[in-house]
Amino acid sequence: MERKTAEELLKSGGNIAPPDRKMEQRIRMRWDNVAKPLDGLGEFEKTVAALGAALGDDDPDLGRRRLLVFCGDHGIVSSGVSQSGQEVTRTVAEALGDGTSSACRMASACHTDVFAVDVGIADDRPIKGVWDRKVARGTQNFLEGPAMTFAQFFEAMQAGLDAVYLAKEEGYALLGVGEMGIGNTASSAAVAAALLGLSAEKVTGRGAGLDDDGLRRKREVVAFALRKYGFDKKGGKKDALEILRTLGGFETAAIAGALLGGAYCRIPVVLDGVITLTAALAIVQALPQVRPYLIASHAGREPAMRYLCGELAMRPVLHGDMALGEGTGALLFFSLLDPVMALYHGTTFGELQMDAYTRRDAERRRQ
Repeated sequence: MERKTAEELLKSGGNIAPPDRKMEQRIRMRWDNVAKPLDGLGEFEKTVAALGAALGDDDPDLGRRRLLVFCGDHGIVSSGVSQSGQEVTRTVAEALGDGTSSACRMASACHTDVFAVDVGIADDRPIKGVWDRKVARGTQNFLEGPAMTFAQFFEAMQAGLDAVYLAKEEGYALLGVGEMGIGNTASSAAVAAALLGLSAEKVTGRGAGLDDDGLRRKREVVAFALRKYGFDKKGGKKDALEILRTLGGFETAAIAGALLGGAYCRIPVVLDGVITLTAALAIVQALPQVRPYLIASHAGREPAMRYLCGELAMRPVLHGDMALGEGTGALLFFSLLDPVMALYHGTTFGELQMDAYTRRDAERRRQ
């Protein structure tokens, strides 16, 4: 596959092939032949069909998977929107690099590789085990000016796209995305509000645990930013990527690039929480053909999640009130795929010499 830049893909409309719907139908038929009630695994049957359609394979090898975790700091932290300082971003990135972070421990249990990328940590010291694609030492405070220049935005997107190219070359068939960056829930709330046309109050949550005063301050900051750039106005066509450049983070832009890359390379990508869904909505509004290659893992705690899932027409299969980040929701989703695929390869009605359930019979019984 020809390596193209993020700018080239965006200008050309992505050159994204649609998923193979005939393959999806073959997978659904195979599910119906497994000795179980029709649609017995509910959303998981649809998910396997969607994954197989994206990969163009009715027997997809979903065990070859990697979690991409993008790390970056946010200038908006200086405006008091977080309970932690930026030093925490580096600390967690170091744990990602040496395999001791929350995501790494969970990934080990579900047989998934972790690939961490520094796209904007506010510290120039190299981090062992983390791919250095630093754009700058954190974004600008978006209360003072756009978070990223145009050049920085496309450089961050390119880092995400290149991470997918690398995964493709190394034989991975399924990717997850996660992030780490203090202040990123404030940034994502601002981006989500602008993309969705909603108020700061509706989409801004407590992040890692703000108290009531902290939450009030965070909402005020988001509301001010929406007014500053005119993103609070109703109606009219919005430039989703300009919103992401103005209010987002380097890691969010990198995730958008990775989602674009997944669709271009025909590798499905499992999303994590609110930051990854915000990036997903931005790239999908810019290029709707990316959407079929994306899977939502869980309905997280941040209030923007339900609006983002609704706008993206996604139904997360996990509802655990999670807010951990790092891609941990995607990892929990991965852990469920193994038993699901075991059943997909399970005993058929034919092997049991039984008549299969038919959808016509099921419909008749419902009537």
